[in-house]
Amino acid sequence: MFWQRLGGKTAIISGRTSKAVDIRAAELGISLVIQGSIDKRADLGRVLKTTGCGASETCAIGDDCRICDVACERFGGGSRPMPAPK
Repeated sequence: MFWQRLGGKTAIISGRTSKAVDIRAAELGISLVIQGSIDKRADLGRVLKTTGCGASETCAIGDDCRICDVACERFGGGSRPMPAPK
């Protein structure tokens, strides 16, 4: 939320679909949510077009190392893998 208060843009792209993600995104003020993504790289391209951001202005945070997450992260300006919860 701090990032958004500074004018930053935030989006969620997920291969899964969950009502909990919609609820949490709303709580955090994230209006750009894509769930059930089959092609995260293409969806990231749509997010960039919608927000007017360039790839070098992005940072992707993934929850696993599936190939679609890696491709999406490499498209952006940086990536930070998150360890799986224990």
